[in-house]
Parts: sequence; C-alpha cells; structure tokens
Amino acid sequence: MSADIIEALKRNPVANILRQIEQNTRSEKTAVLYESRKERGANKVQVKIRALVYAITDIDNEKQEFTANLSVRARWKEPLLQGLTSKSDIDWDDQWNPRIELENAVSIRNFDKKYEISYFHTDLGDNIPHVCLTMNISATFKEMFELDEFPLDYQALNIWLISEWSYSELDLVKDDEYMDRLAVNTFTESKEWFLYPQLIGEPVGEEEEIDEVSGSTSQYPLYTITAQVKRIHQFYMWNHVLYMFMIFLVGLSTFSIPVADVGLRISGALLVLLCALIYRLYMRPMLPVIAYWTALDKYNMSIMLCHILILLEHSVVGGVANTGSMPSVTSVDLACLGGIVAVMVTIHCYFLAFMIQTLNKRDKFLQEEATNFEELNATIKKNHETRTNPRKRFYEPPPLTEPQPPLGHPGVPYSLNKYYISPNGQSSASPRPTPRPTYPPSPRLQRDISFTRNTMQRSSDRGAQPILRASSPLRAAGYDHMNPVEKTHEAKITVPTSVMQAVQSRSRSHSRSRGRSRSRIGNNRVAAESSYASD
Repeated sequence: MSADIIEALKRNPVANILRQIEQNTRSEKTAVLYESRKERGANKVQVKIRALVYAITDIDNEKQEFTANLSVRARWKEPLLQGLTSKSDIDWDDQWNPRIELENAVSIRNFDKKYEISYFHTDLGDNIPHVCLTMNISATFKEMFELDEFPLDYQALNIWLISEWSYSELDLVKDDEYMDRLAVNTFTESKEWFLYPQLIGEPVGEEEEIDEVSGSTSQYPLYTITAQVKRIHQFYMWNHVLYMFMIFLVGLSTFSIPVADVGLRISGALLVLLCALIYRLYMRPMLPVIAYWTALDKYNMSIMLCHILILLEHSVVGGVANTGSMPSVTSVDLACLGGIVAVMVTIHCYFLAFMIQTLNKRDKFLQEEATNFEELNATIKKNHETRTNPRKRFYEPPPLTEPQPPLGHPGVPYSLNKYYISPNGQSSASPRPTPRPTYPPSPRLQRDISFTRNTMQRSSDRGAQPILRASSPLRAAGYDHMNPVEKTHEAKITVPTSVMQAVQSRSRSHSRSRGRSRSRIGNNRVAAESSYASD
C-alpha cells in the first residue's frame, strides 16, 4: 500500500480513498463522442443484416446458455462517402457506424470488426456507395429455455443484436439479396439435439420491443438471429420413463404377500419406493434445474404417488386384517390393487396422448418454419440474380397489353419469343417456343401463290373444300389447311373447288417435270462414268 493511500486513510477513510482510486484508474485518452447522422448532414438509414453461423456448441440445460461462432455483415448506403473509391482515403474511426452490440452475450472471446466500401450494390443511376461492416464473433449467449414440455421440447437459440442509436437514426432490417447460412455439419450436440438448417433473421418492431431492453424512454433497434433445435427425446424415454415404470411393476409384486403379514408388505413397498427415489437422484444431473415442473417431473411425481398409495394400502388393509373386523380382507385387497392399476393405466394413457400431441405440434411448427425459410431463400436468390445479371438488372421488357400476331408472322420480334399468346388472346406464363428462321419463297412458289390468288378473285364457285396438305402452296400463302379461310383483316375469302383442282393439277405437273429432270441427270452421270471406265 502506497504512502498516499495511507495518508488518505488517516484523513478520510471513505471519500479520499474513492477519489484516489478514480485518479489512478482514469485513462489519459479523452472520451469518444459519436456524431449522429443528423449532425453530419445525412438522413436516417436502413442497415441490412446478414448472418453466417459457423458452429453452435455447448448447449447447457442447467445454465441455459449456448456458444456460437458466427459472422454478421451489416450493409448500408452512405452518401457521405460518395466519390471515394480508395479504401486508403477513408478513416473509419471518423466515419459514422451503426454501433451494433450483442445484447444477450454472457462472455465474448472474439469480436473483430472490418469495414469495406462497395459500389457493386448501387442502384441504376445511383452513384451512392455501400459500406459493409463485417463482425466476426465468438461468444457465449444466454437464452431462457422453455422447458414446460421437457423432454419433448424444442428451443430457439436467439442471438440479439442491438444498436446504441435510437430508431430515429437507423433501422435494422434483413438483407434481401443475400441468404443467411447455418453450418449443420459442425454441430457438436447431435447426441441430444437435432439442429434444423434454417437460420431465421428478423428485426423486432418498435411495438414488440421489451421496455426493459432499452432502460430509458428511447427505443433502440433490435435484430434477432435464431437457430432452432429439437431435443432427441428417445434417451429420456428409454432411460427414465421405462425404468420408473419397471420399478412400479416391481412394487405391485408386494400384493402377492399375504395380507396378514403387514410388516413384510410394508418393508417391501418401502424398499421399492426408496429404489425409485435413488434412481431419480441418480438421473437428476441430466435433468434441468428450474423452478417449475416439466412434463417429465409430472410423470415422476405421478409414479411416486402410486408408490405411496401402495404403501398406504398395505398399512390400512393389513391393520384391519389383524384386528379381524373385516371378514373379506382378500376381496378388499384385490379391489385396491385393481384401483391402483386403473390409476396407473389412466396416467400412462394421458401421458401417451400428451406425447403424441406435443410431438405433432412441434414437428408441424418446425416444418412450417423450414418451408417459410426455403420460400424466403428463393425470393432472396431471385433478387440476387436480378442484381448480378446486367441483362435482368438494366432491361425489363414492356408488359403485353394487346394480343400479338401468330407465330411466324414477320411482325413478331424475336425479343418477345419468351411470351406466349394463346389463340384467344390471353398471355401464358409458360415461355413460347423460339420460331424457326423463315426464308423467302422460291420463284416457283411465288408463281404458284400469285396464280392461286388471281384465280380466286375470278372464280365465283363456293363449294366444300378438302383438307390441304402441309406442303401446299396455299399453306405457304397464309391459309390454314384445317380451315380454308384466308387469315386477313380485310375479308374472309373461301377457297373455291375449281381453284383447288387447278392448284393440285399444277402441283402434279411440277412433280412430273422434276422427276424427268432428275432422270436425265442420272442418265448423264451413268454415261459419263462408263466412258471414264473405258478410257
């Protein structure tokens, strides 16, 4: 002890000592004063949170704690840094930061922070950069477990993030472009717990926030990162419930002792009761220490009450039998045995129904949470692809308000091939097939088309029409072979019979002329080969 402290003790044992300790522990650095965004000339900002949980270990039922290693990334738009591209030009100690802390951390082993600036997330026509704050965390967190349904329970392992700024400064929201991730293969508590792959991150609204969290009139943004685990209840069913039931069955064996031998009956019932108590004390370290009863505690207490009923029955019925005032003691003893068995059967039926209902409710809830998580990830993945794909990001096709021309029409641009318009003019979500490239008709086909149209205009015959072949010149001219009506917007012209006969005869003549020309070419080729062989 220094001489200054001894002298202070002599003068004033309390005030001077406290003043001396304050001077010795005072830091030379001045206190850090944080400037709000309003003081810096900026508006309220949205801070987007993304979480990556690498490992969850040491889930303690007694202390109600768990350990987690995770990385949290906070991202926000910062107009104060607009125009800066080099990280070396920025002093992050002088810049605004969201001041995010861990609300329910018991002990923190690592809490590293790293700042980055990025223009990748800027919107179209917006040159405002984004600041990314990455926090690597390794800590032990406190969580109030809900153990009313133990060992059929499930737990939400929450990590609470809180900002030291109020709601007037910022909002903590979920990042809608990047998915939260949870590493399941590094889970070390798989013997007792089953870890679900979903990691739920969501902000706590102002109306949902607990008053005790802030401790003042101002409310502060909260964000929860939740991992869900369910307890593997088979261990407790086989090693606790089954053993307690077997001990009770041993207690029923004391009814085989004659009713007159009261001392032997009572000693046997006491021995079985002590065995049940000893086994419960042996299993006590594996059970949570809480101030209320769990489902397993209620089952154990019902078993103990049945043991006490057996002991009371032996005492009362045996005492009455020794006095000789009850002639049918054996019948009364059997009736008591039947009543105790009925009570035990009722207890186990209730417990079995409770177990089935609780397990179904638990699995249904967790399955719904997994489905919601998958749907959310699908939406986030779509947003991320839209952000990273320049074609999807900067070009959006106009909506279709009017029916488009049919497939193959020269007025259909290839940029609209992914839309499908049904014959009744309604658009469909399924993409339309890409049309084949169309080529101009040959000169012979053009002559056929002009001949057909000129003949139709001169003819006045209107008769029944046969089905046209797909290779018919009329089909190429724009007619449907299943409905011989020209698809024009001026008039509907029916194809006459005489025109059909003329077209078919002209097609047969063309086929014969093509066959004769091919035969002449073949004959010339054979003659040339024979002359070459003779030479």
